[in-house]
Amino acid sequence: MKFLIKSCTLALLAASSSLSFAETINFEMPFPSTTANSFYPTLDLNQLNKVNLTVERNIFSPEDTIKSVKLDFANATDIITSNLAYSQSANKYVGTINGAWIYRQVGIEINASPQILTNENVSIRLFVVEQQSNINNPEQSFGPDLVVTEGVLFNVTPNPVIDSANVQVEDKNLNLRLHQRADSVSLPTVSGEGFIIDARWLGHGDRTLIIPAPYNINDINFKTVAINIESYPLPDGQIDHMISITYEDMGGYQQTTPFEPLKPLLENAYQTTP
Repeated sequence: MKFLIKSCTLALLAASSSLSFAETINFEMPFPSTTANSFYPTLDLNQLNKVNLTVERNIFSPEDTIKSVKLDFANATDIITSNLAYSQSANKYVGTINGAWIYRQVGIEINASPQILTNENVSIRLFVVEQQSNINNPEQSFGPDLVVTEGVLFNVTPNPVIDSANVQVEDKNLNLRLHQRADSVSLPTVSGEGFIIDARWLGHGDRTLIIPAPYNINDINFKTVAINIESYPLPDGQIDHMISITYEDMGGYQQTTPFEPLKPLLENAYQTTP
């Protein structure tokens, strides 16, 4: 009996160790709207090119941890800091940066959701720390603003292709490649969020197809697994194709979306009637 209990315990530990309950997400804020006051003529903080955030998200925590943040300045040394925690009392991420530019200490505040979202509008404040609490609490730091910037965050985490399929449409080969993560897309030909599929249709070019996902695209619990195609001959000799997506949770439990016609997706992306 003791051997059995020990074996079961080891099996559970092995299973849990094979699962990943955290994910690293990379966000970028291009062309942020910025106002600045360096208080020194030779320190130009007005031109902020972009902001990059690296976030760690754990399914057991309602709050992200900002592992790193980089503010890319055109005419000043970049600001890079790490491990900003979310303050529930202040409703923002807070931290301090030692030795930034000519200042002994600079405070940083990031106004964002506890779990940072794709396409979320986020504001960031840098300020000179002139007063702080005796316990060195970033929430109790005060001073004049250096930089206040805001903009929309885009998820720039690599999104690999997880599966592909080939079908014939109008006697031309159509290659479909499914990405691992549900995401948002804003392109001249298509916009929206959901399962992302790269389409390469011979003689028609490359487009992006979007199939709505049955879960929030910011949810790290799910990953896509496979693209499924079913084909049916029509009375006129043409072939009608149906498409669905298989996805799974972190425990490996798989689900499949209902099959839907492929033709409307192509019509929307290619602005044509196949």
